[in-house]
Amino acid sequence: MKPHIPFRSSMSAKFIAIILLILIPLITAIIIDREFLLPKITATTNETVEEVTIELKPTSNLQNLVSRASISLNNYVLAGEPRERQEFTRLSKKIDKAFNTGGKHFGLAAEAISFRAAKLEWEQSKTIGHEILNNSAGPNNQSVINKIRRFDRHVNLSIRNLSRVDAITVKEAAKQGSAIKTVISQISDVADTFLFIGLLIAVIIGTVLSRSILKPLKDLEKATVRLSGGNLAYRINNERDDELGRLAQAFNLMAKQLEKSYKLMKTLSTHDQLTGLYNRREFYRRLNEEIKRYRRYGHPFSLMMIDIDLFKSINDNLGHQVGDNALYFIAQSLKEELRPTDHLCRYGGDEFIAILPETQIAGALAFANRTHRSIASSQIDTNDGRLINLTISIGIANFPDNANSVDEIVSAADQALFIAKAAGRNQVRCYKNAA
Repeated sequence: MKPHIPFRSSMSAKFIAIILLILIPLITAIIIDREFLLPKITATTNETVEEVTIELKPTSNLQNLVSRASISLNNYVLAGEPRERQEFTRLSKKIDKAFNTGGKHFGLAAEAISFRAAKLEWEQSKTIGHEILNNSAGPNNQSVINKIRRFDRHVNLSIRNLSRVDAITVKEAAKQGSAIKTVISQISDVADTFLFIGLLIAVIIGTVLSRSILKPLKDLEKATVRLSGGNLAYRINNERDDELGRLAQAFNLMAKQLEKSYKLMKTLSTHDQLTGLYNRREFYRRLNEEIKRYRRYGHPFSLMMIDIDLFKSINDNLGHQVGDNALYFIAQSLKEELRPTDHLCRYGGDEFIAILPETQIAGALAFANRTHRSIASSQIDTNDGRLINLTISIGIANFPDNANSVDEIVSAADQALFIAKAAGRNQVRCYKNAA
């Protein structure tokens, strides 16, 4: 008769029970993870990216349309071209339609308020624009010039409010990133609970599981903190091909799209779309910074205003495409001549303006003459096999020799440019001898 071995079956049952105690929580965790938690986070991530993309695109398009309308009206005032008048009217209708339909998707009160403010500023500028178009005295009347200044102020305010909408959208995306962080933290708590049970039963298995699950969650949590803190370039180093790997991929995709949208928004708010140069608003910001630098350290600078001679005839006789090519050519030529520390901007229409730090009148004049001769000796293609020459007129002023404020230095350079144009174009003039 075989000896009786007590508890033999019960030990097997205990072993099976231990295995089940390990597997059941883990299987449960996987089911919850697959069927509930991961889809929820992925949906939240996709919604965040989609909302930011939807909200950024209309305002960016509106900024572009408003800028184009401003350029058309300014061109009309400068040249009296009926085509620019028609273009302004056409763009005004598109802008009105965009404003009427674009504000419906905003989820935040601050976004809606800034959007309405931008719309009000546009309506005021549009009213002034139609007053200018309906002015029987003609586009070059002093009253029209005063109105165009008011028009530009309202346009700048409208664009500024649209930029504020984009900034609010990006900030809200960061807040939603914090919400994702909270959800991930909840996942971490659930995983910790199940893993703790496994650790009580088998330390080795529990350690392996904790490393395989908790580390990527912590990495994702860390990445979410970085993203919500404004570091849109942060990415998760992911080599997994499971649910957590796909979650990391979704996070990286969201971060990439947010970074791309933010860079696009930032570029559109500071750069001219055609030439790639700084725009008028960025010029004034940098000019103010340069004046502050002078007042603190005593470093002077010069301002150079450049105008393409007879640009209207290029548009009228050769078409706007050739005109755009001419603007791009002049912009690139000026960039090649400038120093890395100089600031070149498109001021409006066919006018450019450059800030030359640490530069007196003599240095600015030498640069202007060199640039003027270089462009005069170059040619551009008209797209039909012909080559044409371009010339520019340049006005120069110095701070503090010729001015003591933003308006004064711009006005001084503008007056010098006016004298250069009046002297027959293709000239360089300094404010100190402009009279």
